[in-house]
Amino acid sequence: MQLSRAALAKAGLKSRKVHRPRTIFFENDGEFEEVEAFVKASEVDNDLELRRYDTGFVDGLTRCIDEEHGRPMGFVLGTRRGDPNCGTQGTFEPSSDWMPAFMRVNPIIEWDYGHIWHFLRLFRLPYCSLYDVGYTSLGKKSDTWPNPALRKSGSETQYWPAYMLSDWSLERAGRSSRSSGSTTPECDLRDVTSRLNRCANPSSASLLIIGDEILKAKCNDSNAPYAARVLRAKGVPLDRVATVRDDLDDIQSELKYQMQRFDLIVTSGGVGPTHDDVTIKAVAAALNQRLRPNARMEAHLRKVHKVPADEPLREDLAKMTMLPELARLRFVPDADGEGSEKEEGKTKWPVLQCENVFILPGVPQFFEAKLDDILNFFVEGATVHTYKVVLRIEEAAVVAPLNEVVAAHPTVTFGSYPFVGNEAVKTVLTLEAATAEAVDAGLDFLIGKLPADAILRVEADETL
Repeated sequence: MQLSRAALAKAGLKSRKVHRPRTIFFENDGEFEEVEAFVKASEVDNDLELRRYDTGFVDGLTRCIDEEHGRPMGFVLGTRRGDPNCGTQGTFEPSSDWMPAFMRVNPIIEWDYGHIWHFLRLFRLPYCSLYDVGYTSLGKKSDTWPNPALRKSGSETQYWPAYMLSDWSLERAGRSSRSSGSTTPECDLRDVTSRLNRCANPSSASLLIIGDEILKAKCNDSNAPYAARVLRAKGVPLDRVATVRDDLDDIQSELKYQMQRFDLIVTSGGVGPTHDDVTIKAVAAALNQRLRPNARMEAHLRKVHKVPADEPLREDLAKMTMLPELARLRFVPDADGEGSEKEEGKTKWPVLQCENVFILPGVPQFFEAKLDDILNFFVEGATVHTYKVVLRIEEAAVVAPLNEVVAAHPTVTFGSYPFVGNEAVKTVLTLEAATAEAVDAGLDFLIGKLPADAILRVEADETL
């Protein structure tokens, strides 16, 4: 808008006319009050000719263009390279074929995030107040939060202003895009409490496996299959598994990626007192937290290793007390619901939780036990209703009916698995849904589309 004002002012000097900036605003029920206030102030302060539309983007543009009675139109946009809707656009780009015809004018398409803020700050231009409290990309209330990369160290609710963001690639780290199915939030984080709440009732999960020994094939990983199995039984899909080496930057980068997209994150490996155990440091860096001595961890280590309070801990134990400043030690609740440090007559090791990240050891027997604790005591799941349909016909023969049932039942997830070389079973179809009603309706529709003699059996299960 500010560039448009400057261009109109320059044109006005030549034509000796005053050109009011023409702008449009799309209203929606989920708008921030601060955005609405900024738009109103801008309209008054800049003498804008502002048109408001309470419809969607395409319908609003169509109405706007219709109001011009067929005159060619162009819209000056704030699209920049890397934006989700940018694609291969240039400075001048005709609208897409699914939109009304107009010319897109993108004067700042090659500007970086930092250039935007340099421009605004250099010329002391006004901007929405949300940018001063940690927001870096604005959408609706339901999908926009303060950027976690700007959270102040040691604080759960305070954020630096948007112009303090140093990693410009994280501009949209406070935006989410939740939809049905497996799509998960890019970063549905308002503050630590929100992250913890989502972690307690997750709709998605990811696993980060850390260790050179896995990548060098010195040992086989069994933690990912186990995690997928028990998470699925809890009704939480495991949407991503990544394996990285024992490198601080690699771990931190992958953690940031996962934190922006998944509700529950589990790490495997890279914990302990040795030189290559860097997971704790990486988690702290990814969460923008400092490492500090954790009093509860120190007390637990003294109890486990029988170190008196007046004696210093060994160097390796002292290192293990250094945790992210907002870390939580989670002990399995006892019969009274309180966290217990005892299990089967011996001291139990706590689960380390840092916001929505659970940090587990890589040794399979310990990993499995801790993951079981997390899912049994600290995470609420959801029931998944499933069926499998075993067929005697090849997968190619069910493509058409399967496509039809998928389109008719969008709340049901379908899978198709061919069995090559099997004389009896040729294809297995699986169905799953959040409700019994949905999966039953999907099954009825599917069976009605398949040849009757093609079905060998139907089971309330989806294992292959």
